Amino acid sequence: MRVSVKWAGVGLGLAVAFSAGAYPWPIARDSVATLMNSALAPFGGLKWASGEAYLTLLPWPTLQLVGVDIVDGAGKNKISATSAEVALRLQPLAHGRFAPRGAKLLNPTAVIDLDAPGGGAPEPLAPVLMLGLIEIHGGVVKIVSARRHFDTLVEIVDGRLNWADVVHPLSFSLSGVWRGQPVAVAGALEAPLMIVQGQGSGASLEITSPPIDLAFSGRWSPGGRDEFDGDFTARLRSLDELDRWLGVALAPPPVAAQDVVLQAKAEGDLDAFALSEARLVIGGQELDGSLNFARADGKLAASGTLAAESLDLGALLGPFPAPLDAQGQWSDKPFLAAPSDTLDLDLRVSATHTTWGGHAMEDAALGLVQREGSLTAKLLEAVAYQGALTGEISVRRVGDGCETKASLSLDNADIGALLGDWGVTSYSGRGKFEATLQASGGSPAQIVASARGGAKIDLESGIVTGLNFEEALRRSQRRPLDLARGLMTGQTKFDSAQARLDVSNGVARIAEARTQGPGASLEVQGAIDFAAREWNARIVATQASGVGAPSIDAARLTISVLGPWAAPILSAVVGTD
Repeated sequence: MRVSVKWAGVGLGLAVAFSAGAYPWPIARDSVATLMNSALAPFGGLKWASGEAYLTLLPWPTLQLVGVDIVDGAGKNKISATSAEVALRLQPLAHGRFAPRGAKLLNPTAVIDLDAPGGGAPEPLAPVLMLGLIEIHGGVVKIVSARRHFDTLVEIVDGRLNWADVVHPLSFSLSGVWRGQPVAVAGALEAPLMIVQGQGSGASLEITSPPIDLAFSGRWSPGGRDEFDGDFTARLRSLDELDRWLGVALAPPPVAAQDVVLQAKAEGDLDAFALSEARLVIGGQELDGSLNFARADGKLAASGTLAAESLDLGALLGPFPAPLDAQGQWSDKPFLAAPSDTLDLDLRVSATHTTWGGHAMEDAALGLVQREGSLTAKLLEAVAYQGALTGEISVRRVGDGCETKASLSLDNADIGALLGDWGVTSYSGRGKFEATLQASGGSPAQIVASARGGAKIDLESGIVTGLNFEEALRRSQRRPLDLARGLMTGQTKFDSAQARLDVSNGVARIAEARTQGPGASLEVQGAIDFAAREWNARIVATQASGVGAPSIDAARLTISVLGPWAAPILSAVVGTD
């Protein structure tokens, strides 16, 4: 079959046209520099520094750029890429002019300096050739801040920046890997030129990663301090993973809960900001209030006030600290975490109803203060067991160890209900209690071994079931006393009781302990060894009248209590006054 000369010519023409369209034609650098610098003008001082360029017409007119470098006004390199593609608009190209419609950067390296000032007004503002859609494939973004001691790399998987016109909003998205975790960033600026000029603009930002999600919508002013004002939301899925993800040694707050959700109005800058109308959910516990954060000299300071209707401290702090371990010995686990040098705290929390490990309080106000190597948890006020409860425990670093101080005061309370919560059901009555202790170490084992301080107890109208001293005294006058039958049945009533303990090296010496009541008065002498959990005491019971007055020729019963708390050895000596 013969091919006509006509069709052969057409085919040859198409081949020549295709070859010409696909062939990379070198373009003068001056022309490329004019084009790129005009397109970069809205970004505030960025300049095209170097790079060879070639024009291809198929499949779309495109500038192929090799060795891309973009610098700031001081000549510092901001973006470098092995190559880039700038798609051109057809109509201007037909008139011999280059006008970009979009760009792709391949394997770029970008540097973002958070300390850099705004670039000022773009030059010139018009005419401006916008790059439009910028796509990023591969590469890394380096984010630095000497002022904040911050230097990190984000490995880019894919990114897009869309800014069609200087008077229109700018939007961007980026996905990549940061510190071994996938991260996605998306955001928008309502007035990008205002940002370039160092003024404010409406802005939004979303960051999503397995450890944390962040979202902001409001106004941003980058003029040196990066000030912002708007709605802020954060979701932390793991407090333990946060410091590794951020790449800084943050001491976590002294809470056991890992999942944290925060919604608030945010105002300030990256170094100091306030959260108002805050709603905080930690471990399922909902709190409302305000928070303030500030960072200086590598230390974070947090303060604020929060309130809750119902609060389970176990969900926040973990189980109520157990004084004994699984083997029944004093626990070596610290009551409080070691104080942090990188986190200062001054928090106030109030709750209408508070529980912790089965113990309840009403109208509680709590404080948590941490600074200068000391961590203090305060119970400023609360209603517990129908009485007024206050207390404080603090841990302070001393050399290679720590020192613990604690105080507790319970006034006009149902002491029987209190003891019942701790498994002692043989007492009923009201009274008050106060104690102060100081010890070396932070665990129950260390505290009881070195405790020093004192305690005072005042009781009124009490009843002790399972002990009947009045009956035991009467029986001792007639026959030898059988403790099991003569003492450990019935009950003992008293009108009032007082006790004072002096604590030193884990041993509480009974300085005073006595009761007054009908039928018998009691006095307790000796000591209680907290470290060994042993009794070394004796109870002296003296017969009294029905109104508590001493009886003539009153019988006296002395009962020694020796040995372990759980199973002491009791023995009795009978006599008369």
